[in-house]
Formats: sequence, C-alpha cells, structure tokens
Amino acid sequence: MKKALVGVIFIFSLLMLGCSAEAGQETSTFVADTQLSLKVDGMVCAVGCAKYIEKQVAKMDGVTSCVVNYEEGTANIEFSGEVTNKDEIVSSITDINEGQYQVEVVELNTIENPGLTSPEARTSAKEKSPKVSFHFPELITYFISRIVR
Repeated sequence: MKKALVGVIFIFSLLMLGCSAEAGQETSTFVADTQLSLKVDGMVCAVGCAKYIEKQVAKMDGVTSCVVNYEEGTANIEFSGEVTNKDEIVSSITDINEGQYQVEVVELNTIENPGLTSPEARTSAKEKSPKVSFHFPELITYFISRIVR
C-alpha cells in the first residue's frame, strides 16, 4: 500500500513539474518613467479583489510594478509612458468584473531618474533579502522523502 501511494504521488508530481508559479514568466525590460496613484472603490476583499487587480495590471505591457492596498482602497502603479498610459491602465481596472471597480486618478508623476526604479535596480535590492517560495513539485518531493524513510 505504501509503495502504491508513493508511486501515485511520484507520477502526479512528474505531471505537475512544469506548473510552478514562476515558470514561463518573462521579465519586462521596460524602464518606469511614470508613477500613477489611483483611488479604487468597489473592492470587497484583499485576496480576491486587490491581488487580482495587481495581477491584471502587472500583466500589461509597460507596467513595471503595481501595488494595490485593499484597506486604503488605493493602487500605486509604475509604468513606461512610451508603452502605455494612465487611460489604458484605468480602463483595464474598470473593465474587470463587468465594471465592479470605480477608479479615480489621484496623482500622476513623472519619475525624474527612471534608471533607479528599473527592474535591474530593484533586482539588487531584492537579492539582499532571501526569497522563500514553495512550489508544488518541491513539496511533493519533500513529502515523498519523508514517507520513504
């Protein structure tokens, strides 16, 4: 029975091997030259609404960062003005869930020194803090090793 369970878990983990969250993601080479602060009304939760908005906006071409704060009802976005603009970003948020979210532009600023907020500059800051991540295949491997002992 134990061998059968290990075999099933092993096969399942092989099938899921390519399903990690970071697999296939491309890093953007855009340099953010504009900061946009928005007031977002209509969010009802931090995970379903705020994180979903973050993911949808972050997928847009030219957007280098998007942080949505559910408690404050705000979104702070950095993007390349050469690739996208505030109207496209606002439109993408208001189109989510058939117009559930109402968006108001609070502030639009040009970044004076865009090289400092580029993804390359942020990488050096991120390297200083350790990144902890758990992917499903790694968890399966861990549990299989615990069972086999």
